[in-house]
Amino acid sequence: MGDAINTYQAQAANILAPATLLAQMQAAWTHRPDLWQAWSALISQLLQFDLVDEALALALKFTDRYPLLPKAWLDLSTVYRQQDDTENEPIALHRALEISPTWNIPIGRLSRIYDRTEQFDRGIELLKNAIVRDPREYSNHCYLAEILWRTEDRAAALDRLKIVVQTTSGGHNYAWAWEKLKEWSQVCECPEFAVGLVRELTHTHAQDARSWYFLAEILPDEARPEAIAALDRAIDLDPYSVDAYDFKARLLVRDEEYETALAVCNTDAWETDRPTSLRARAVWVEQQWGKHQDALDRLRELVATEPDYEWAWLQLAQYFDRSDNLDEYLPASQKLVELDPDDPVNWGYLGDAYNRTGDRANAQTAWERSLEIAPHYDYGGISLFHLHWQAENFEDATTTLARIKPHLDPDVYLPAQVKVSLYHGDHATAESALAQLCHCELENNRGLSAAIAAMKSVGLADNIESILHAQLSQATVSPYVQCLWIDLAAELKYWSKLDRYIHTLDFQSAVGHSAIEDYLRLLARNQQPQALYDFIDKHKQILRQETGLWGSVGYVLRLVQANRRIITWLADWRSRSDLKPWMLVNLAEALRALGSDADARKVHHAALDLDSDSGKTSHLVWFAFDLALTAKTEDARTYLDNLLPSENYSPEYQFLLEITQAILVARSSADSSNVKLRLVKEHLAAAKSAYPEHSEDIPFYRAYRQALESIFTNTFHLPFLADWLRVVWDFVRPFLSFKI
Repeated sequence: MGDAINTYQAQAANILAPATLLAQMQAAWTHRPDLWQAWSALISQLLQFDLVDEALALALKFTDRYPLLPKAWLDLSTVYRQQDDTENEPIALHRALEISPTWNIPIGRLSRIYDRTEQFDRGIELLKNAIVRDPREYSNHCYLAEILWRTEDRAAALDRLKIVVQTTSGGHNYAWAWEKLKEWSQVCECPEFAVGLVRELTHTHAQDARSWYFLAEILPDEARPEAIAALDRAIDLDPYSVDAYDFKARLLVRDEEYETALAVCNTDAWETDRPTSLRARAVWVEQQWGKHQDALDRLRELVATEPDYEWAWLQLAQYFDRSDNLDEYLPASQKLVELDPDDPVNWGYLGDAYNRTGDRANAQTAWERSLEIAPHYDYGGISLFHLHWQAENFEDATTTLARIKPHLDPDVYLPAQVKVSLYHGDHATAESALAQLCHCELENNRGLSAAIAAMKSVGLADNIESILHAQLSQATVSPYVQCLWIDLAAELKYWSKLDRYIHTLDFQSAVGHSAIEDYLRLLARNQQPQALYDFIDKHKQILRQETGLWGSVGYVLRLVQANRRIITWLADWRSRSDLKPWMLVNLAEALRALGSDADARKVHHAALDLDSDSGKTSHLVWFAFDLALTAKTEDARTYLDNLLPSENYSPEYQFLLEITQAILVARSSADSSNVKLRLVKEHLAAAKSAYPEHSEDIPFYRAYRQALESIFTNTFHLPFLADWLRVVWDFVRPFLSFKI
């Protein structure tokens, strides 16, 4: 009967409200005080409610009634620990050990106290004595390894872990020891120790699948083929080792062998009911492969059969969030809260879903609840602040900020502090907050930009410029400050000040490189080509030394369409070993602007052989255009099928994709003349809408002119000549006054 109380409490904790379970444990203790388990369960439940005084009073009575029961003294030590009573906690633990000298729980807790208070000798003595009494209690070996590691006796600590992994075959201690063995051998710069140990185990325990699994886990990244072979051996020995299948799939994804990884996840080892974790891993593989729709389909199947699988619902919520699918985002977020109402992140998603569907009242409730659960949950707190601010509930926003500020990092609350201070007319505090924000560890520049925008809105642009400029010389300043100051100084037309600052920098440093790139970009975008050319000519030796900076010069020259200068500047591209595709986009388009399409195609070819980056797709789009233009329609369609939809590209490449599609439609024999005319008109209209500035961008204007010529040649049929001439006139008219 007594053990049933503890079993019931453990299971009911996952189902019943804590208050209900507390009332039940109080009733059990009232009716059966003769059962020590009733005492222990009630003490535990009281501590969950932080009713420490009541728990202490009951624990003291517990030890009075059962003075020879070690669990009573352990429970008393637990109460003392929650009270931070460092004097009485070890006394209670010693009393438990006097009664039960080999009980590993009080031994472990006492050793951690000695570790925490740096009484290492006492901890080592305690654990060595415990190991003498019971050498097969491997948790004590683990505790001892931790203290030895803390005392810098690292060889002894590793030897202790070796004992655990060589003499146990599973359980918590085994897994913990393996994790520490990997971690510590790396710290000691002796990974071969761990690898050698596990190789030894694959000989002495050759039929143990876990030995092979751990070999795969501990091998260095360059030994990935051996790791995969070890996992295959583990699966041969244990065809139902979910961990082995999962790890093998992860390793295959690192080698971009997505199809094979998916096959591993879809193993037929289980005729039915394939493990949920492997189905989830298949979703992850699809995500890494870039097959987001397939991943989404798998997620839908997963929640259909596993409706309480929280991870899958979280992935769905994130998908619907990113795709702005609010109709499904809200139900998914509601399901997350239903599955785990004690997770503040779930309430954060729900608040966001409500807010984006226009339900501000429920959004406020959700974010308030997230803060009740975790006052330090920064997303919930700052979202609640912004909710009030956007609704112009400025006093509520001020109150919210005061409430959450003690729990937030400065980079989170300082932008809000700037807004609140400006609202109250306290410009000095706002400026101080901005200065502090400049020295935070920022993941991005959004908060800093928001603070700057708020101050600019009340006419403090000059103050901002002075504050940012003053921070630049300080060692702790965020790298984002320099970029934002350069932008603001250019906006204020402080070109002389900018030029002086740039020339104070070490051009060889990362900070110098960043400043130069920003400065040149601003010169180009502010239509100051002569200043741009003068700077490049003056510092060309330095600008050519580092390939990234060299490529950036090509980019800014492209912004001002200095095509001949681009070709001259980038002429040495074949000699650079660290070339990136984005750098060659500017060269290829400069060549096209001057009519050297054949040379541009050679550059595109070379770029496709380089490692992928954001510029590679630009070369692919131009490639598809050229293929369509030269009547290689099937090849062009193959390229287009492998590209993302046009809305994923910048306007100029959306434009290029649309005119390429128009060429292919014009060359198609599948549709009637009237259908072709309609489709061509649609693609050309979409191109013009995507990039209205195409008539001012020479390579794209030339591409458009070439496309029109090709289309007209392939659709010149008398039945719709008049319609076609109107189409041509509509799109040619803007260019009649344009000269290259």
